[in-house]
Amino acid sequence: MTLFEESDYIGAVPECYIGLWQRRLLEDARGIDTRTQVYWLQSGSLYADIRLPVERNTAGGVALQQGFAGALEIEGSILTWRRWLDFQPPTAVADVGRIRFTGLDEMIEEGVHADYREVWERIGAASSDRAAFSLQAEYPHDGIPRRRAGVLVMVGDDFMFALDRLAALPAGQGLADLAVQDELANDLREQLFACEISLGRRHGPRPWEILHSTLPAHEGQCLFDVHGALVQTQQTHIFEQQSPDGGVRRIWRQVEQGARFHAF
Repeated sequence: MTLFEESDYIGAVPECYIGLWQRRLLEDARGIDTRTQVYWLQSGSLYADIRLPVERNTAGGVALQQGFAGALEIEGSILTWRRWLDFQPPTAVADVGRIRFTGLDEMIEEGVHADYREVWERIGAASSDRAAFSLQAEYPHDGIPRRRAGVLVMVGDDFMFALDRLAALPAGQGLADLAVQDELANDLREQLFACEISLGRRHGPRPWEILHSTLPAHEGQCLFDVHGALVQTQQTHIFEQQSPDGGVRRIWRQVEQGARFHAF
């Protein structure tokens, strides 16, 4: 059982986009935002993005978080972020932006289907020490495989891990609006905030430490302590991950390996 077909993988992403980017400014109909923490990690194939508002620690603030992950499609200066998973419910508007570089590590993104302007700065350089993995299947206690989207992206010292919730959210409403609906089914309510998008550092005093996450309880923890380490199997490009409690086994496929990347 696999979640994605080969056609879901986009061609190689140019080096000018690879690395860890931080958004410095958003300008849209609501005004100017320079306070939301926004990070986008792009490899040569897959990406992940996390957006943490300053209101996150207030009542209901977790529902205002954003983040998504998947594959990047490029046509000239037009970029389409294909979202395999999304912290917020799906919308009918595709995520498409027009890019203009203002420096080697600076660029401006303007919306194609929505009216906005974002200013980005690359704070983590492109590196051939990079890799990307997509989740192929997940096996819970009963051993029956289930479909779940997941992405692990590594570039240099930085990594992002993204794991979708198990229940699909209805389209057309924000997460904050869904959370206050009394008629929401219990199984869906339990999954509202169960989408993880985490950003961390591979190297340093605490290797694989999660620095920012849509699941705040994971911040400060080691990624492998939370989810288990990825171990290469006898199959080419296939890795297995066992949760620390032994309750979940995941199968990942490596879709990219840079010249300087040497497993885990």
